[in-house]
Amino acid sequence: MRITIHPTTEGVLNDDAYSTVRRTVLPSGVRVLTEQMPGVRSVTIGYWIAVGSRDEADHQYGSTHFLEHLLFKGTRTRSALDIAAAFDTVGGESNAMTGKESTCYYARVLDTDLPMAAEVLTDLVTSAVIDPDEMETERGVILEELAMDEDDPTDVVHERFSEQVLSGHPLGYPSAAPPKRSSPHPATTSSTTTGAGTGPRSWSSPPPGASTTTSWSAWSPRRSRPATGTSAAAESPQPAEWGRADHPGGRRSGQAPQEHRAVTGDHRRPRARRRRRGPLRPVADARHPRGGMSSRLFQEVRERRGLAYNTYSFSAPYTDA
Repeated sequence: MRITIHPTTEGVLNDDAYSTVRRTVLPSGVRVLTEQMPGVRSVTIGYWIAVGSRDEADHQYGSTHFLEHLLFKGTRTRSALDIAAAFDTVGGESNAMTGKESTCYYARVLDTDLPMAAEVLTDLVTSAVIDPDEMETERGVILEELAMDEDDPTDVVHERFSEQVLSGHPLGYPSAAPPKRSSPHPATTSSTTTGAGTGPRSWSSPPPGASTTTSWSAWSPRRSRPATGTSAAAESPQPAEWGRADHPGGRRSGQAPQEHRAVTGDHRRPRARRRRRGPLRPVADARHPRGGMSSRLFQEVRERRGLAYNTYSFSAPYTDA
């Protein structure tokens, strides 16, 4: 695979027998990455916005996840039903996810339905209408979603683990949490947004529908805040040297006949932007691949000793930790 980085507004990042990746920067500042995969008929398209739960101040706690839900409630030209029906009618799907450092809105459709998917997603991201009545309705939905997570002991133990290792820092808070009160969302501009699409076609420009929506013209290419991880509300964390979290069951469902445990004994991981980040993953995988049955950890704990149903390790690299 050949990789070439171009400083211009458009360029080919890699071009080989299996895929072609192109990068384009729209006048608004939105970065667009497209990948051609000739062997498939489906297309996945999405917007990755570099704003996550770590960018929230105390009075904004949970607002990023809340906004993720609200964007599907309608735009200036489409109702919530219109958005849902657009994908269901063609057998596609759309969804979103909130992370510590980014929020993603994405869809999967057949390649012939790409223009529709790009147009609807772009409209959703740039022209959503926040209705106060919808906010109150969706608040109950989010609380039920949180209650569902609380019944999953695996989710709970990882939440407690993050809170302990990254105590006092926004990275240690759950990404999905109800806001203490209504509050502004961390600033989002076109310079914090990346659009990506992959499918069987080759695009020398953004996918049809992604750049034609006039809503992008209202987005300023000027960055309104520092990059994720350097904002005033999210200074670099200082992880604990050692951490452990145990949990016997969901918070609502009571005791479970299994124990769920997360442990770390080494916080000296390279920062995401350092050269050592690349070698870290294959080294970790050689010792115990993420959930792999051939890993040394899995073979020893489960196959030889029969102590657990599942065991795995992982690394969680962030922009500055």
